[in-house]
Amino acid sequence: MSSLAVISNRLYAAGEFQFDESGLRDNFGETDLLQWDGTNWSLVGDAPILDASKLVVADGSLFVSGRFQRGFYEEEGLAHLDGEKWALLNAAFSPNFAIGAANIYLPTFYCDATDTEATPAVWDGLEWSGFGSGIDGSVSAIAFHEAQLFIGGFFFNAGGKPSSGFGIWHEPPPEPRLRVRPFHEMVQVSWPATFADLAIETTTDLETQNWRPMVTAPVVTGSRRVVTNSLPSGRGFFRLRRP
Repeated sequence: MSSLAVISNRLYAAGEFQFDESGLRDNFGETDLLQWDGTNWSLVGDAPILDASKLVVADGSLFVSGRFQRGFYEEEGLAHLDGEKWALLNAAFSPNFAIGAANIYLPTFYCDATDTEATPAVWDGLEWSGFGSGIDGSVSAIAFHEAQLFIGGFFFNAGGKPSSGFGIWHEPPPEPRLRVRPFHEMVQVSWPATFADLAIETTTDLETQNWRPMVTAPVVTGSRRVVTNSLPSGRGFFRLRRP
């Protein structure tokens, strides 16, 4: 076994297991993710996992780093099990990741094949974004606690400052900024989930100032509140307002 995680009364184990109808036979085989209900071992649904290296639980969901099957292709990255549904997160593979404040943090995320320094990145439930100014080495350990990201490994500089094998990233407080993503005749508008007291409004004409509430209720995804709505006129303006 390489990693263990617990959700409620269920234990998840990653490793190489020999498993058949009679149950778990030994620790050397092809199955890489099993679950224990207190009495029996069983397979985890239709998990697309070919090789699991690390398990982490956050907010009642299981996150797995490893190698996965996507259609006819294999790729390395992260997967998320929420209830019975699996979702693959687009990310460069890293066996080390941390979860905190409803975000996933990767210490080594290469945005471009020509990058010489790995830029830390965060997944907010919708997309990856880089933060900080890079690490000039490798990271072997990572943890998140109370708005601080701790990393350890073999490096000499982190964030442009001397840092011998250990660094701390202080997560700045969220700001009420909108992110707008149009696609086809739809639009996705999101903002930090901590601003639950703000209302989202829209208009198609800034001159008339005819602002109206968006009909669709926001859904919390990761650390974001998200509204997806139609955009039949092909344009729209959005704002957050405190009622």
